[in-house]
Amino acid sequence: MNKKYIMAIIFVALILLSGVAISAIDSSPERKIHIQEEEDAFGYFIDANKSKDKSISKFGGKSVEIEYIETINRREQPVEKRTDVYGTYDIFSDSDKNQYYYLYNTDIFCGYRNYEAYAYDLEEADIIINSDDAVKIGNDFIKTYLKPEIEYKYSECEYTESGGVYIVRYNYYIKDVKTDDECILWVRADNGKVSAVSAFNYKRYIKFKDINVSKTQFTENLNTKVKLEYEIINSFITLTDVGELEMFYFVRLASGECIEVLLPIK
Repeated sequence: MNKKYIMAIIFVALILLSGVAISAIDSSPERKIHIQEEEDAFGYFIDANKSKDKSISKFGGKSVEIEYIETINRREQPVEKRTDVYGTYDIFSDSDKNQYYYLYNTDIFCGYRNYEAYAYDLEEADIIINSDDAVKIGNDFIKTYLKPEIEYKYSECEYTESGGVYIVRYNYYIKDVKTDDECILWVRADNGKVSAVSAFNYKRYIKFKDINVSKTQFTENLNTKVKLEYEIINSFITLTDVGELEMFYFVRLASGECIEVLLPIK
């Protein structure tokens, strides 16, 4: 299986299972953090040259002071060997231990995790919103904080009983083709507040918005590549570390075997 897809699956699994909504940070003492010097690899590091403090406008409009904590690199390649810095994020924290994620060395917001991101196991009487409410809250959040620069399209909403949150998903599209710029919002069922945001590819595909692509075109190319009967499990446009656009497919064959197919976009 493609390493990038494996890492994406692992990262999402850690998000959902660990109760750490955005970073999948292991806060145990054993977690190794190194000072960035000559090279960078998958994991955490502390950028000694980074400004420690910044002031931002928090959700709800009030200004909040945040402090740089560390940086996470989710790519196998170091930043200097890639065509952009997506995959590497600076992590900040405020005095209430809420965490904020910014694209490495930029002011591009990519994520947020409230210290109390999850409501955990709720009694039925404690749930004050339903999935329709959660989607409306998500739509309002997108409109207020992430538009007009990015036009996200709603994908799905699911409730997690163990977390007591609705997970509302959106994707950015180029024409009619989904990209891996996915925005995920966690909405607490007991108070209706957006408690976490994951948008790690936010704005990455703006420069490609006018390219000529279509879902029909890619399906025809896939049929040429995969000559057996298949079912598409997932598909999206992605960008390689060397700046090349690809169409990624995860498909299940009639035999039950799952395979990945990458088609170059020229």
